[in-house]
Amino acid sequence: MMKFFCSIVFAVIVSQCCLAQHWDSLPANPNQPARVFYTDTIANKLYVGGAFIQFDNQSIWGIASWNGSQWDSLGHGIDDPSIGSQPRNTEAITRLGGYLYVGGGFFLAGNQNIPSLARWDGSVWDSVPGAALALNKGVTGLTTFNNELYICGTFDTIGNVPVGGIARWDGVTCHAIGNYDFLYGGGVIWQMQFYRGNLYVSGAFTDPNGYTCRLAKWDGSNWQFFTNEIIVSIGGISDLEVYNDKLYVGGCFFTADGNVGTSIVTWNDTIWSAVGGSVQLGTVNPYPFVRQMCVHNGKLYCIGSFELVGGVSAKGLASWDGTQWCGYDAVFTSAANNFCGGLTMAFYNDTMYVG
Repeated sequence: MMKFFCSIVFAVIVSQCCLAQHWDSLPANPNQPARVFYTDTIANKLYVGGAFIQFDNQSIWGIASWNGSQWDSLGHGIDDPSIGSQPRNTEAITRLGGYLYVGGGFFLAGNQNIPSLARWDGSVWDSVPGAALALNKGVTGLTTFNNELYICGTFDTIGNVPVGGIARWDGVTCHAIGNYDFLYGGGVIWQMQFYRGNLYVSGAFTDPNGYTCRLAKWDGSNWQFFTNEIIVSIGGISDLEVYNDKLYVGGCFFTADGNVGTSIVTWNDTIWSAVGGSVQLGTVNPYPFVRQMCVHNGKLYCIGSFELVGGVSAKGLASWDGTQWCGYDAVFTSAANNFCGGLTMAFYNDTMYVG
């Protein structure tokens, strides 16, 4: 797994693809990999989360900010080891109003006993009112919709409200989303994405009939389970993204057992479709994996551990313009590790950052 950061600057763009890029390493060198990026257009900063305790030779714990020229801490950060805390992962970051919301598996935020979900106002850490979580109950994802915060993870209660691994916070109190228990049998939700007003969740859970399921949809009244649409024997769904009015689903799955594509497919609220020939098996990696997707300047970017996409050579980084795939002269795959590849990515000030 990569333990450094790179930035990519698109220098030349032509009709077929970007033929020239310039990669730079950043003065970061965290002692643990980046788990999540978040581009904050309000504060004009890039936030990076993980389980690190050192960043750019500074003591920065769990979360760091980048303003384009230097890294900085957010107060005492997440799980400050100087007071005996064991560093744990920051898994999710988002903004709602005047606060930055951070979720993960931590116990402390700003040296306060605030487990798993906290918020930062630019100078002080605080708990989220009405959304307290018990110790050892982690947050895996955060998203916002209609000025409300959606939270998923391994918790069965939040703010004393019984839930099944997913909740909605209206700014005062938390609410269950339906009455389904996604945690049953050790299940978990990893990602959330709104598409055409409906909430889609992915993870590893069972449907009401007890079958393994990786994707479900909340239409405001009921849960719909896509048990037979995405069948996964290894890996899973790692990311959900909306592009050109379609829901893109990326992960590690194959064109078999009813799947229409390998590692990336689309859903238009009616049918599933492959994406431009899909990801192909390579010589190095027998299990191609689209780990994360990101939309920027009219293109969908994919990062992960793959070698070929739509017949185009792409060593872990590719873009899709709605018609064709483009590969880049970056190499994020390794013969030493079939699952090696970029773990997270984001665009900040027209520059791509990869962790």
